[in-house]
Amino acid sequence: MCERNVVLTLFFILKIVILLIIPVLFFINKKSSYKRLNILFYIEVFLLTMLIVLRVTNNKCIVNSNINGIKVNMHKSSSEYITEDNDPNNVISIETNKIYKSNTSKNVYYFNNNQLPFSNRKLFCSDKKEIYMKNYGNSITSLSMLLSSYFDKNIDPIEILNMYLERNTFDCDNGINFDILMNNASEKYGVNFINISKDDLLNEVASGNVILADIHNVDGDYNITCNRGYIIIYNVDNSLNYHILYSNDSNKEIICSNLTRIVSNANSIEWNQSELYSMSNRYFKIERK
Repeated sequence: MCERNVVLTLFFILKIVILLIIPVLFFINKKSSYKRLNILFYIEVFLLTMLIVLRVTNNKCIVNSNINGIKVNMHKSSSEYITEDNDPNNVISIETNKIYKSNTSKNVYYFNNNQLPFSNRKLFCSDKKEIYMKNYGNSITSLSMLLSSYFDKNIDPIEILNMYLERNTFDCDNGINFDILMNNASEKYGVNFINISKDDLLNEVASGNVILADIHNVDGDYNITCNRGYIIIYNVDNSLNYHILYSNDSNKEIICSNLTRIVSNANSIEWNQSELYSMSNRYFKIERK
């Protein structure tokens, strides 16, 4: 998320005024005097010019917003990952910040992209653009959690990121290709990623398997991501409520550019089966080759 929230807020407001409010005023005043319509026209041109200037001069800021909108009450990183030189780009490896338990008491490793060093760690593209891992690293961190939990050892997101960059050129426009990422991990760690069905999900989680799910935005208030992302499913209770881990979880709500509300503390919510099914249709578990 871009650190300059004033820029994003202004950008968001300008889009609403230009695309919605001014056209409505034109329609309401279409039978009014030419002078009034002319004033509205010049206001529209002026605001459109401001929008273009804002987009050009703050390109990096706006591009680095993973929601292209407003983040409410910016969640600041905790200090637990701050290194001696305080430069997140120099961090070689980190330890998991929390371990959860699966249904069979297996260790489930968790990393958060909104905390240092990931929140301020930069990724560089072939066209010399730079973005932040917290905006594009959800797939990297989710795979890290899945592998760490399977092998019961710390395989941190920096290790997974380096693995990907050794084999692929990072594309800022399209982000991480998750299928390529899985193929790379399969070769390096000697595992297969098995696609399981919704019908098998309950038995897999209940038997202690940690599952990675591909999720997407849905209609309604209970969203985890603005577009598409990945979560870890690690536990299910007797009421068939699932427990998940989302690498971009925050204690502050987010409003997407499409006005979808992203829930805070998604990791603490018990998700029922229908909620989980509505936002995901691909599930993966790990098996050794």
